[in-house]
Amino acid sequence: MTATAIMFNGTAFALAADGNQLLDRGRDMPITALGETNSAQKIFPFETRNIVCACILCGDVVSEDRKFDAAVELKRHLAAVAHIGVKTPRELVANFGAALSDHIEHLIAIRQLKLWPALQIPFVGFCGADAFYLTLYINRYRASTGLHYELVGQVVDKWLFSYTGSPVIAELMQKADSRIPHCIRVPSETPISLQEAVEVAQGYITACSSPLGRELDPEWAPGLGGHIHVATVMPVYRPSWWARQFQCAKPTGGFAWVLPPQNLSQL
Repeated sequence: MTATAIMFNGTAFALAADGNQLLDRGRDMPITALGETNSAQKIFPFETRNIVCACILCGDVVSEDRKFDAAVELKRHLAAVAHIGVKTPRELVANFGAALSDHIEHLIAIRQLKLWPALQIPFVGFCGADAFYLTLYINRYRASTGLHYELVGQVVDKWLFSYTGSPVIAELMQKADSRIPHCIRVPSETPISLQEAVEVAQGYITACSSPLGRELDPEWAPGLGGHIHVATVMPVYRPSWWARQFQCAKPTGGFAWVLPPQNLSQL
């Protein structure tokens, strides 16, 4: 289980994730020397000429013998996809999904992987000034399309909050429960600032990982925790040649770490 949070305030995204990476052997057991860690990087940035985004790895990210590591494959295949000159976010994620699926099928064929991993990888960001939210699902079994992967889009409007982790904590934050410092609110007359979006995303992960979270939601919260990392994604503004030469203007926006992971790895 991974605790993740994505909040869109109408102009930018805030993302947060926990750092625990545990094998499926009981979520109440401590970190061991079996390749487990409490400082895994789960948020990764990616940028092309017209697309800036971040994605979060959730699900069966590594096999027990580590012959499959979704983070390694993410970096390798996204770099390859970038070279073919994708123009839209959907094309980007679909090409990555096909490449990752082919690699997993190869690992199974040569018996380095026993079963298809179940992965959920949301991609959020901007194509130009247009926000997008696409989730790539890698499924254990083939869908009606005959493929092990599918791509699902989500409407991005004035705001949204999505998460993996404890539904109990998410519900309490929506109800502004006093035991949790931050609440999830729908903007009315007062817009949600990016700082507030960051605080809500980070606050959700913190609450899931806390003793209170484990007490309130013993089904989902155990196993969540570790080093929290937080990032933002904004549209990229690239000034004109004139502005760069004579006004010293510089590009703004893009991906930025608020709290980087302890073992930082860029794509």
